[in-house]
Order: sequence, then structure tokens, then C-alpha cells
Amino acid sequence: MKKKTAKLLSVILALMLIVCTIPNMALTSFAEITSGTCGDNLTWEYDTSTYTLTISGTGAMTGYSSSKYNGTNVTTAPWRSYYDTMKTVIINSGVTSIGWYAFWNCTGLKNITIPDSVMSISISAFRYCTGLTSVTIPDSVTSIESFAFTGCTELTSVTIGSSVTSIKDRAFWDCTGLTSITIPDSVTSIRDYAFAGCTGLTSVTIGNSVTSIGYEAFYGCAGLKSITIPNSVTSIKNGAFLSCTGLTSITIPDSVTSIESFAFSGCTGLTTVNYTGSEEQRNQIQISGYNDSLINANWIYNYVISTVIGDITGDGYIDSSDLALIVNNLIFGGGYNKAYDLNNDGNVNILDLIKMKKQIANV
Repeated sequence: MKKKTAKLLSVILALMLIVCTIPNMALTSFAEITSGTCGDNLTWEYDTSTYTLTISGTGAMTGYSSSKYNGTNVTTAPWRSYYDTMKTVIINSGVTSIGWYAFWNCTGLKNITIPDSVMSISISAFRYCTGLTSVTIPDSVTSIESFAFTGCTELTSVTIGSSVTSIKDRAFWDCTGLTSITIPDSVTSIRDYAFAGCTGLTSVTIGNSVTSIGYEAFYGCAGLKSITIPNSVTSIKNGAFLSCTGLTSITIPDSVTSIESFAFSGCTGLTTVNYTGSEEQRNQIQISGYNDSLINANWIYNYVISTVIGDITGDGYIDSSDLALIVNNLIFGGGYNKAYDLNNDGNVNILDLIKMKKQIANV
């Protein structure tokens, strides 16, 4: 009887050992996968010693989705097990697109190389890559799709190539570390929520081909101090600059015919509107409700937009006329305007006045 009991216990222990070992074996074998395919003619390889993923071949990358992995919602791409350790992604020339959700929530990712063969950055491609600090989008890219960089909170530098025509909905939503952005002349539309929640954004340059600024495109960009809207824009959509509490001045061209509801609602610091048209033209703009901050600001009519810092009058020279205007700004206020900011520190102060006087003296 004792022998039978001992034998039975041995069998049970053996079975328990097998059951406990199977999941670990499965996880180990999955984690050891370091290469495979990610498109009809694309392959991937992961170097575990350098934490680098390299994608090679020609054509489009496979589109993926997101799902739970070890309790975390990450990409379903075949490199998903490295989502928190992967530091660098190198995409070799020949790849034409970055697939849907390709690097969703790859929190360890810090560096990405995008070649000039890539034409599209797909939906949620780099969403929640919270370790990513800089991105250069090559001139070959024509479209930055929805949610492409949403929630990349450490992203401080983005260079957008000269072929991008559209920045889609929420493309850079909640990129709170982003401080400045230049939108090239190739872009024709800034879509809804494109830069919403970018609280660290202090400088935005909008290219001369943009015709409309989407619904809540810059909502909550509290660090934004001034913005110049190019004369290609005809419409500023609902809530475009809603709750941009740091905004003190804005330049609006006479091409704008409509400013929708809430476009500048909550812009409590707005004091100056530089308008390139006449007062009569301003009265023709259809300004919808909840834009009191804009309506009650000081409107400067027939404003000349200058590309030369210091040339406030826009006559092509920096002279006593400009000096008088900067003195007037310092005494009576007038908000931030880049043309006044000669030392480019984000403020208009006595240091700019001193620098302007020196420049005039050296002419």
C-alpha cells in the first residue's frame, strides 16, 4: 500500500512539473523569436545586444492592431515582446509605409530612422512611444495619418518634410514635450485635434498653403504666445485655439472670412489682434459665438507681416519707426510678436530694445 501511494505521488509530482514548465517554455520560445516577415517583401530582425530593430526590403509594411501582452496594451506586430526594451528602430530604404499600430506603446523606443522611400506614416504607428524624443519625417512622406504620434510625451523635436500635404486628426495629440513646430508650405490642411493638448508648444509656424485650421486643432496649447495665420487660410474652425491661455497676440490675414464658435474661447491673455485688412473688412468676417477674447482684444488694422525680425513696420528696414513701435509696445503693452523679439527668447523686453538700438547705430 505504501509503495502504491509513493508511486502515485511521484506521478502527480511529475505531472505538476510538466504543467508548470509548459507556459515558461512557450514564453521562452516566443521571446527568442528575433526575426521574421512584416510585409510581402519585408523582413525584420531584432538585435538583443543593442536593442535595435531593423526592417529591410521593399514595399509596404503590414498593418497591425493592439492587444494585451503581459497585461499591457501593445502592438500585435511580431516584435511586440520587445516593446519596453527596444531602443532603436532602423527602417532601411525600400520600405514605402509604416504600418498601422506598428510601434504602438513601444515605451522603450528612443530613436527612429525613417528613409526617404517612406510615403506614409499610418494610423497610430508611434502612438504612446513615450521615450521617443525626436523625429525627422523625410520629404518623401505625403501623409501623417491620425494618431500617428499621439501621446509621445517626450517628443521635443519634429521635422516635417516638404511633401506632406495633410496632418490628420490627432496626429500629435498630447505631445506635451513638443516646444515648436514648423508646418511646411506643402501642407494644405491641419485636421481636427492635430496638436491639441501640446501644452509645451510655444512656437508654431504655419505654411502658406494651409486653407483651414481644423476643429480644436490647437486646443489647450497653453504655452503658445503668438501665432501668425497665413493668407491662404479662409476659415478658422470651431475651437481651433480653445483655451490657449498663454496666447497674447495673433495675426489674422484679410483672407479669413469665417471664425467659428469657440475658436478663441478661453484665450484669457489675448490682448492684440494684428489684422492685415481694414476695419471695414474686419466687420465682414463672420465671427460666431463664444469668441469674446478675440472680439474684445485691441485690433490693429492694415498690419504688414514682415519676415525680418525687427522690421515691425514691414518696409524692409530696421529704423527709427520700428524703434518707436517697440518702445510703444514696452510702455503700453501689445502682446508678443515675433518681429519685436530680436534676441529670440520668447519675450519682448528691454533687451530687444537695446539690441534694436545697436542694429540701427551700425547701419
